[in-house]
Amino acid sequence: IWWVSVDGDDKNDGSEFSPFASLGAALSYVHSGDTIVVKSGRYTGNNNAGFRDYDIFYDEMEGPNGSNQAQSMELMIKGETGNPNDVIFDGSEPNNAQRFFEFQRAEPFYDKITFQGITFQNEYHNGDTQAGQSGGGAILVVLSTTELVFDRVIFKNNQATQADFHNGGGAVNIEQKRGAIQPKFIECAFINNRITTKDDNEWTNAFGGAVNIQPGWDGFNGDPLSESAVIFDRCYFYGNTVQNDNNNNNTLSSGSAIDAMANVIVRNSLFVDNHFVGNGGNNDYQMRSVIRLQPEYNDLNGGDRISGRALLINNTFYDNVSFNVISLMGSNETQAQIHIYNNIFSEYQDVAISIFSQVALDSDFNLFDKKDNNYQG
Repeated sequence: IWWVSVDGDDKNDGSEFSPFASLGAALSYVHSGDTIVVKSGRYTGNNNAGFRDYDIFYDEMEGPNGSNQAQSMELMIKGETGNPNDVIFDGSEPNNAQRFFEFQRAEPFYDKITFQGITFQNEYHNGDTQAGQSGGGAILVVLSTTELVFDRVIFKNNQATQADFHNGGGAVNIEQKRGAIQPKFIECAFINNRITTKDDNEWTNAFGGAVNIQPGWDGFNGDPLSESAVIFDRCYFYGNTVQNDNNNNNTLSSGSAIDAMANVIVRNSLFVDNHFVGNGGNNDYQMRSVIRLQPEYNDLNGGDRISGRALLINNTFYDNVSFNVISLMGSNETQAQIHIYNNIFSEYQDVAISIFSQVALDSDFNLFDKKDNNYQG
């Protein structure tokens, strides 16, 4: 176990009573199976942000302290108290980093990284591809075989600028690896995160105020319905924003909380006051929703994308500002398999569930507080 404290020193040995001062110092010593425990406090600066897994977990050589052997890594990073309000990684003070973590390690490595009881707040990505793929103000996942678990993690006031069609997500941007276990978010909160269009170029969009899940560019093994789903369980989405200032007519806005273009499961979660701002994309109201579900995967044998699946169960949507609460779409080739059960839709602007092309919808036992416009399409 390695310890980190705001009262520590990176020259210490990392023990409980001689802790490091930064997460970066602890990461330079880890081996598979280790735990990093972070004591209460607010952590800022260059050595507490800007981490890339391929820099932390070395593929071909030992790390600087004889650690990080070329093997799959299992690591837990947790707050000492378990309360995410006690341990805050804060990007508001000047540093040279963008976002907190970037995960790109793939086979032959199958890492498992768990974050527990911490907050990631006030980080950003400016949309400049020289600083890595755009989107994901706090976390970026790109074609990684790493199993990520976020347990009682708060994502707050993170921002990203979207520079292209798909790379959004104010807090988190996920591009899935075929056959990999996808991230899980358990009892997490996404508060006041924002995605913004970068410029006026054609198809510079704004997807996912909190989370963006890209289409399955890497394809699928056997059947897209069997590909692992990103999971949100007992999560809270409040005040997340999609901001489209693109003056080009060809621009889109979608998913003020979640924009999901691959398999996803959302259950037991609460969505409040997620919204859209800006004058761009005035003709894209069918896309404007709290959650857009359009799960689809590339057919590596050629042809159009093949649709996947999505499940919404036991969620509550209240006082969100968008044309639709849920938008449903499939690929041109096959129908998306969408299941929506036991959800509460309250105080919504226009339509609760909008169904567009190529959707096989299984929906029941939902509660709406309007007589009309519960389903459209």
